[in-house]
Amino acid sequence: MAGVLKTAQTPVTIAAIGPMTNIALLLAVYPELCPRIGRLVVMGGAASGGNVSATAEFNVWSDPEAARRVLVESDVPTTLVPIDLTHRAWVDDRWLKTLAASGPTGASLVSVSAPYRTHYQRELGLDGLVLHDAVAVAEAIWPGTLKCRRLAADVVCDSAAARGATVIDTRSGYEDERTGREIDVALDADIDALRDLLLDKLSGGLC
Repeated sequence: MAGVLKTAQTPVTIAAIGPMTNIALLLAVYPELCPRIGRLVVMGGAASGGNVSATAEFNVWSDPEAARRVLVESDVPTTLVPIDLTHRAWVDDRWLKTLAASGPTGASLVSVSAPYRTHYQRELGLDGLVLHDAVAVAEAIWPGTLKCRRLAADVVCDSAAARGATVIDTRSGYEDERTGREIDVALDADIDALRDLLLDKLSGGLC
């Protein structure tokens, strides 16, 4: 990432779709490159309940100190795409069959998704697939795909019970009580349009 930023002629958008250890390291080791990051789009966190614990989402929970360094302590323009939204962006059997029929790439994507489909059927009661990372990447490539709100966010690092929780303050009129940093948080989208966009691009439109 540092190599890309050093040679970039225009601001770079980084899509972070896993634990943020490498992003935090980038910001710490190469602070002079931070101005070259146009935007950071992060898939992670949760406003209301997690998936790896009652309060924490996996990517943030895996390294909450790094997540806090990136989301709260940096000044890089950031868009957070939490699981509150990505869980809504699930696709059904018909969508997956259409993708599989689109060509070799689509067929390969669907073939490797079987274990995840089983997981979501067991965990969420859905006969389909949740497209967590693809939702964040879509926003990174096509800004404005998701509907964002400017909200204060913080990450819990010092509580065993809530370690890795992302505290997203959705209240109005409590500016003086908010902690953390204000970032753009994607909590809504035109879900049907999002599904159509992803199907089109994954079926070959992206190329």
